[in-house]
Amino acid sequence: MPITNVSALTIDGQLVYYRPEQVIAIGDPARDFVDGLPGSTDPNVSTFDVPDGSNLSPRPPAYRFTGVPEPHAVVAEARSRGLRVQLNHVFFAHGCCGCDPCCGANPFDADPFNASSFDANPFNASPFNASQLDRTNAEPIARSETLVAPEAAARADVTVWVLDTGIAKDGLPTPLDPLVVGGTVRGPRVDGPDDVPGGGDDWVDPVAGHGTFIAGIIERLVPGCRIDVLHTIDAEGAAEEWEVADAIEQLVIGAQVPDLKRTILNLSFGGGLSHETWRVADAVATAQEAGVVVVASAGNEGSCAPTYPAALPGVTAVGALDGDGHPAPFTNRGSWVAASALGVDIVSTFFDLAGQPNLQPPFSGWAQWSGTSFAAPVVVGLIAREMANHGTAVDARDALLSGRPEMPCLGVRVHDDPDVQSLLDLMS
Repeated sequence: MPITNVSALTIDGQLVYYRPEQVIAIGDPARDFVDGLPGSTDPNVSTFDVPDGSNLSPRPPAYRFTGVPEPHAVVAEARSRGLRVQLNHVFFAHGCCGCDPCCGANPFDADPFNASSFDANPFNASPFNASQLDRTNAEPIARSETLVAPEAAARADVTVWVLDTGIAKDGLPTPLDPLVVGGTVRGPRVDGPDDVPGGGDDWVDPVAGHGTFIAGIIERLVPGCRIDVLHTIDAEGAAEEWEVADAIEQLVIGAQVPDLKRTILNLSFGGGLSHETWRVADAVATAQEAGVVVVASAGNEGSCAPTYPAALPGVTAVGALDGDGHPAPFTNRGSWVAASALGVDIVSTFFDLAGQPNLQPPFSGWAQWSGTSFAAPVVVGLIAREMANHGTAVDARDALLSGRPEMPCLGVRVHDDPDVQSLLDLMS
């Protein structure tokens, strides 16, 4: 599947993806500067109105401009004037080598800890070439029984927000059936279903089912918790920074959950950023200020380069392990990775294509998939379970990540607890 409407540049040896001819201006002086450029159009505006009685810090309005030629040059000029102007970055879903156009173009040699990791120019020609899959690499798997974790107390007031491809509304297998009531996903914020497009070639697209798979992991580990899924990743697996940040802020402002301090945000996508970036960083900081724990996948490039939003301050970045607790060959690593969890051959809910024999592979409600995308919701589920013993999501995260062995550049390995291992057995 070709990636469209995305440009790339290399910064400090890392490819950064962004929307062509778009910039984001933070604050009115930055807006005025971009507004005076030839070709720029009236911007989209995002305001952060702090609710009455809230202790959240106010933030200046943000503006997304289109029709801006050479946006990276505009950003450089604006920053030289002390103005907060940035590219509108594009992140990619972290299903293993499914959507990220960098997969297969890893700038690192086999061992990412070599003294000199970059070759002269590891990215030949265009990154959007044969490394990009045109179909899903999730594999159909038959399940004759439904395995869910044992119930635990105080789950109904635990909320998990998932920014992803949405969630399938039809033909869901258990245990996701409880998420659907009368054809509507439980929870106030579901912007579009998780579609199963075939791209005109009769094969399920690479990103299709990504959100449904992740929601299944969480529901199986934490049955009865509230899962709100937002449709923020498009059919090409791309998540635009402007839309991601706006979704996070609107979730916090319009929160319809019992307690934001018992809320976890799952972000199973990422990419590089061009120098200092404010839009997604501000949104994540706002969620953290409200007491929300943010968990993000580390990425699948086998790289040590920081991936965002996972590498933002305070975010719990998650790498992937195989079933034996060894690092997955594709997982990103680094001092910014806080935890590692099962991310190879995970089994979870998927589409049931029994009524669509023209689409391949022949999924029947379950799939097996690999990627840091799926290690992240494992950690989310384990944090949510810890909330039965610890009041807030922050306390539960800290409890999960304390007192366990650490792996070099992969943070705490959650496999080592026997109770955790019994839960992870549900995922395989």
